[in-house]
Amino acid sequence: MALSEMQERFCQFYVGECRGNGTEAVVRAGYTENRSSTAVIASQNLRKLNIISRIKDLRREALEASGFDKERVREAIMRRMMGIVSTSLTDIVHISPSRDDPHRGEILKELAEKNGGQQILDFGELLFVPTTGLTDEADGAIKKFKAIQPTEHSDGGLEVEMHDPIAAARLLAEISGLKQPDTEVNVNVSPAVILQQVEARKAGASANG
Repeated sequence: MALSEMQERFCQFYVGECRGNGTEAVVRAGYTENRSSTAVIASQNLRKLNIISRIKDLRREALEASGFDKERVREAIMRRMMGIVSTSLTDIVHISPSRDDPHRGEILKELAEKNGGQQILDFGELLFVPTTGLTDEADGAIKKFKAIQPTEHSDGGLEVEMHDPIAAARLLAEISGLKQPDTEVNVNVSPAVILQQVEARKAGASANG
């Protein structure tokens, strides 16, 4: 489905000048200046499949056009790490009421609308959001899927493994300068100093032996 002119402006501002700020991109694109509704419009836009796809394309194009500029690459890495930190399993998997629940149909419809109109993948007690309806950030938080074959006692389904958010938070803190890397390499140490350190360690080991 082709983007409207306003949707295209939203994507351009979101990737460019607004640097991922959806509410600001809504204002700049001309939707409204009413701050009470900009967040709602931004959230709705960022769940529409055609907008998600266009944002992915624009980000890739910007990175390539920059010649993989250091700052652009840094932003891409930080965005991916932030996605891992901020995405939870319940953004992707929902616990479902039983198939006998009279409200089940309404819940499935509500979840589909929440995810850009995409029908939820129904595995009985578990409902999965289709990956085509996920943002770059949420999609990047998934490490792998594993199919679970149905048996006489279960309908089968999918097993989802997420990337480690703690490790991502640590790397994000290092990149942003909030934390020094755990290991730092001093490239200015001379070979003579290195040899002295090695000899000192050997001497210490011999003394302890």
